[in-house]
Amino acid sequence: MTIQQFEFGPVDTIGYIIHDGDSSPALIIDAPMDSSEAIVSYVARHSLSPVALILTHGHWDHTGNAASICKRLKIPAWIHELDNHMMEHPEELLFDLPFEPESYTADRFLENGEKISCGNLSCTIHHVPGHTPGHVVIHFPDEGVVFAGDVLFMGSVGRTDLPGGDYDTLMQSIIKKLLSLPGDTQVLPGHGPPTTIAREMQSNPFIINYREHSA
Repeated sequence: MTIQQFEFGPVDTIGYIIHDGDSSPALIIDAPMDSSEAIVSYVARHSLSPVALILTHGHWDHTGNAASICKRLKIPAWIHELDNHMMEHPEELLFDLPFEPESYTADRFLENGEKISCGNLSCTIHHVPGHTPGHVVIHFPDEGVVFAGDVLFMGSVGRTDLPGGDYDTLMQSIIKKLLSLPGDTQVLPGHGPPTTIAREMQSNPFIINYREHSA
């Protein structure tokens, strides 16, 4: 499994391309603003055949180049139904910031628990609301990797102060859907460095505090 990371946009958002060597099918995860040229060039350079663009959630920093990527590569965009409105109307969460993310409509909606195949690779979609109502993570169990979007970070968790966010929902999602994964699972987030499930269980102050006060 090859994982190529792309960090772009005004808030250093990370997108990923996942494939199994050159000249193979690929999945693209998230579409940071200003990332389309780098992503399209990488696909061409490695002779990849992208299957789809999977959006972890609908915030504009993760969907801002979805239109460009999908149109140039002629691939569908997949997102959870509850976050499609955000991708269609990114201006609603700009709060007068001077950015121009693209508007786009998903080609189909992701379902909790569905499995997606990409060549020799297989992943499972988990619905993990809290940061947004329709946030998903993408888990590759055989490779021990989960693409966590803005749910779980090294030493932190996703913000819940934007429309549709809810802290209790987020923490319950993390505990039930992420902390139940094997401890050595690598967590690749939408911002910042990678971590592991075990590390966050042991040292993430938000998780530790929430568990202490909800016991």
